[in-house]
Amino acid sequence: MTVRLAAQGFRVAYEPQAIAAETGSANVEEEEKRKIRISAGGIQAINRLPELMNWLKHPGLTFQYISHRVLRWTLMPVALIIAMISSVGLLDKGGIYTLVFLGSSLILQLCFGGLFQKKSDHLNKVLPHPILFHLYAHLRGQRLGLRYWKGKQSVTWEKSIRAVPEFQTSKA
Repeated sequence: MTVRLAAQGFRVAYEPQAIAAETGSANVEEEEKRKIRISAGGIQAINRLPELMNWLKHPGLTFQYISHRVLRWTLMPVALIIAMISSVGLLDKGGIYTLVFLGSSLILQLCFGGLFQKKSDHLNKVLPHPILFHLYAHLRGQRLGLRYWKGKQSVTWEKSIRAVPEFQTSKA
C-alpha cells in the first residue's frame, strides 16, 4: 500500500512519534507460514506494480523498488547458486575456501531439499538455525510466487496465528 501511494505521488515520511505493536507468531509452523506468504507476496507485488519500473516517471522510487524488492525476491536464490558455483573455482586454494564451499553446499542442500520435503517434525530438526529457516521459507515462497505468475496460485492467503501478548501497553 505504501509503495502504491508513493507511485501516485504521495510523500512517504518517517514519523518518530508513531507507535506500532505486533506480536510474534504463535509457533514455528505459523512463522513458517508467515515467511512463505511474505516471500510469495513479494513476487506478486512485482507483477502488480509495473508502474514502478518507469525510470522516467519515478527515478528514485524505481531505483529503490528494483534494488530492494525486485532483486531481493527474484535473484536471491540465483545469486546463491552462482556464488556456490563460482566458489568451486577456489577449491584448489584450500583452507578457508574449502570450508566456505562445504558450508555453503550444506546450507543449499538443506534448503533445496526442504522444498520438496513434506511438512513434518523432521523439518524442524533439519533447519534449526534462523537463517536456514528464513532461506527455506523464502524459497518455498518463491515457488508459490512462480505458480502465481503461471496463474496456478491463488492470491488469497491464510493469516498466521499470532501469539497472545504477555502485556498490554497503556496509551499515552
